[in-house]
Parts: sequence; C-alpha cells; structure tokens
Amino acid sequence: MKVAAESSALAWDVLELMPDAVTLASAVRDGSGTAVDMRVDYLNAAARAARPTALLGALCSELWTDLRANGCLARCLGVLDSGVPISGECSDGTTGFDYRATRVGTDVLVWVVRDSSERLRATATLARSNADLAAFAHVLAHDLRLPLTTILGNAELLAAEQALPAEERRTFAAISRNAARMSELISAVLAYSRPGGDGVPEPVVDPTAVVSELIDDLRPAIESAGAVVSLAPMNAVRADPVQLSQLMQNLLCGALAAALPDRPLRISIDAVPAGTGWVEFRVADTGAPFLPQPRAQAFALVHRERTPDGRGGTGIGLATCARIVDRHGGRIWVGDPSPATVHFTLPAA
Repeated sequence: MKVAAESSALAWDVLELMPDAVTLASAVRDGSGTAVDMRVDYLNAAARAARPTALLGALCSELWTDLRANGCLARCLGVLDSGVPISGECSDGTTGFDYRATRVGTDVLVWVVRDSSERLRATATLARSNADLAAFAHVLAHDLRLPLTTILGNAELLAAEQALPAEERRTFAAISRNAARMSELISAVLAYSRPGGDGVPEPVVDPTAVVSELIDDLRPAIESAGAVVSLAPMNAVRADPVQLSQLMQNLLCGALAAALPDRPLRISIDAVPAGTGWVEFRVADTGAPFLPQPRAQAFALVHRERTPDGRGGTGIGLATCARIVDRHGGRIWVGDPSPATVHFTLPAA
C-alpha cells in the first residue's frame, strides 16, 4: 500500500510539473447518456497559469466560451462518448495551441494543451521568407536572361559562320549548347521557386541520354583530368530533367576534382532496379576517397581526403545533390570508399 501511495503521489507531482497545460474533467451527461458538458476536476500549474479564473467544479462550457464557439469543446465531448482520442489545433481567440484529448475510464477526459503561438509565428515568418526568396529568384532569373540571350545569339551566329575553321565553329557550338542549358537552369529555378510546384508528376526521363549530353559538355574538363568515363545503359526514371542533369553534373565534377596525380582517374556510372518502383544509380571514381562520417554531416558539407596539392573539392555539390534527390522522394548515400561511390535512388518510370 505504501509503495502504491508513493507511486500515485509521484505521478501527481509529475503531472503538476509538466510544462503543458493538463486538465482533468468529468462528463456531464443528459438523460440519454450523451456527454453535454464537463466539470473541471483538476488543473495542473501550467493550466492554472493559462486560465487563472478557472475553478474546480466549474462547467467547461462556462469557463471556455471561446472553445465552445469554435467547436473544440464539442470535439472533446465526442471523445467522452466514443472513447477515441483526438488531437488537433485550436485557438482561444488570442493564442493558438495544439491539444490532445483522451478518455480515462468512462467519464473522465484528460485534455493536454501546448501553446503553439511561437511555432505559428515561426511558420508565418518562414512563409514570408520563402515568398521573398521566390520573388528574388524571379527577379534574378529575369536579369540573367538578357545577357544570356545576347551570348546565345552571338554564339549561334559565329557557329554558323562558314569562313571560320571547323574547330572554332565547334567551340562556338559548345558555347551555344551550354548557354541554352543555362537558360533551362534558369527556367528550372523559376519553376522550383513558384508556389505549388511540388506534387506535380515528374516526366519520364532517359538518364542515359541526359548523362551522355552532360559528358559531351564536360569533355574539356574530362580530358584535362586525364579521366575515362564509362556509362552503362540505364532505365528510365520519373524526374525533372534539368535537376537530374544538375545532380549528375555535381557528381561528375566532384569526381574530376578528386583526381589523384599518381593514379589514372576512372569514373563509372550505372543504375540497377532497387525494389518496386525505384532505380538505384551508382557513380564511382578512383579519385581520393570520402572521409568516413555520419550521413547528416556528409550531406551537409562533404570533404574528401585532401591530396598534397590541395585537390579534392569541398563537396558542397553533394549537399545540392541531396536536396535534389530528397525533392524526388529518393535517398542518397556514400558507399564504398574505394572506388569512392555515391548511390542515390529515383522513382522508376
């Protein structure tokens, strides 16, 4: 008996010290047995501070007229009849709060309330910040288009100039191709920043074609690094083609930056089915390995082991890769250290 009494006293002490407002109320039922009101049986310290005028034995409908008006009280009465716990958000007119109502026995309701005003303010601040960022992205994209259009137009004219040597025409054609790709990236930034963009089904994309074009664009950097890139045929996926290209470009550029002076750089790209509805991509290279570190740290800012000449990159691109993969509902991780391998999954087409 003594142990039980001590345990009960401890439980009440814990309840009293909880930062959330806790109210115990007993059902007031009509002739048919339906709960029509509640009487306050207990208020912990947080609840008393929130409602200084609340008295034990008082009817909840009289104490909390605002909660009766917005339907919150009616939902809690429903818990007394059904026995099914509920949770949600409510407001007393000045303060927002999260609540959970649970029936104990047949006639007692436990109502736990947490002030959500700070969270709601933070959410509103975040919404304003996102709106500002979207507006900034729109203005920036607009300002970038004008000089880019000029570059693209002049490069196309020069690429078509028959009097130029073939090598120079190829150079201007490459400039045109990359300028067009930058225009696509700008469009992608606008689409990404536009509210309501998420939830739209992604198109079916051939990743082999995307990476092949990317390898052609990066050919000068690949040759400068003395690298050999092998690309295996890959199954189609559902993804934003521009973001998929960004993802692969970051991984390829990271691999090129990690080249070691005393070792030939080999980069391989392939993909395999990964369960139902997913494709797993693998990008492996023989450059400097990744440092062993937790995933959260790895995809916040990755550092490869540095070579004596300081090559290896900071790995900021991998954090960008993680954002793109997350946006598509996939996952990304670092696999074998040698060859250094990055795995990621995307939805199968």
